[in-house]
Amino acid sequence: MTGPGPKFGKSSLRGDQAVRRTARLLLWVTGVALGAVVAASPAAADMFTITGVAVDATADSALDAKAKAIGEGQAKAFAELLSRVVRAEDRPRVPQPDLETLQTVVAGYSIDNERTGPTEYLADLTVRFNAEAVELLLAQSDIKLAVEQAAPVLIVPIFWTGDRAVIWEADNPWRKVWNGLDLDNRLVPALLPLSDATDASVDAQGLITADPDVLSVLAGRYGVEYAFASLVAIDAKSGRVEGSITGEGPAGPMDLREFGQAEPGKEIEALTKVAGALLDRLDQEWRRAAANRPAEEQSQTIALGVPFANLQEWVGIRQRLESAPGVDSVDVRSLNPTGAQIVVTYKGGLQELAATLQAQGLQIYDNGASWELGIL
Repeated sequence: MTGPGPKFGKSSLRGDQAVRRTARLLLWVTGVALGAVVAASPAAADMFTITGVAVDATADSALDAKAKAIGEGQAKAFAELLSRVVRAEDRPRVPQPDLETLQTVVAGYSIDNERTGPTEYLADLTVRFNAEAVELLLAQSDIKLAVEQAAPVLIVPIFWTGDRAVIWEADNPWRKVWNGLDLDNRLVPALLPLSDATDASVDAQGLITADPDVLSVLAGRYGVEYAFASLVAIDAKSGRVEGSITGEGPAGPMDLREFGQAEPGKEIEALTKVAGALLDRLDQEWRRAAANRPAEEQSQTIALGVPFANLQEWVGIRQRLESAPGVDSVDVRSLNPTGAQIVVTYKGGLQELAATLQAQGLQIYDNGASWELGIL
């Protein structure tokens, strides 16, 4: 970037049986909690749904082109899903599924903006994946999901034109690009400010330089812990695009940068790629921050079945579980007269949890089909 613009700132199990059971048990562990977890509801963000997958295929007929495009689109969506739910260092080990294998993890798809020709098919796909099937596929390569969704952050898009910053104006192309992205279904969901008069009263220069005090004002307004400035500029001569996300993150000061190249007339396309890359970097930083936290501070979740003889027994099991050291929460997903399905959030490792529950007179055991919690 040239010119006077702003500088982009800174159990009792033994032997092989224990190994097999531990491996199965790990399939239930969904990973460390990255910040406050978004309140779950039926309409909550679904990280296993990929939207806006553009497909374009040709074949001998329109029907064959459509089949080809949908297959390619599902593979493309799977690749995007991996960027969300698998750590970057694990992705090279992810098996590349063939079309038949891919069908075992795809729960369904829908089509928008369908256009057909005699031999061509174009459309935008939304692909929904089965989370458990994806987890099983990855487990075959000893890869665990990292999909515990963080609390939303605020991102303020700033477009630098060369002599001034466009922040709250309606013609901010950088904001339009961010508006077009899927900001909900990510490891780190993002909010955009309203760009109203209250936002516009915030010190513009402080936003450009990602001043922590200025960003904290907006963070407070939108009820988030973290707010970031995202500055982008396109060099008028070379077409070089430089974008950043800057601010205080969970591990301290954060300055993420991505670069791109804009061809004449395709500036928005280049900006979209840079914004997507920045979001991927943001997810990586959250994973890194969580991985660097002491194990005793990390939270994990495990799904368990709890069979019981009567309501009194259930109440006793739940009380023991909830009072166990290191257990943060017990979420009852379903309950009937003979059993419950629960998700337990706990700190530390799996061995620590097993020892803690044993001290409470409880044990995790294998019923042959799934893992259950019962009284010793």
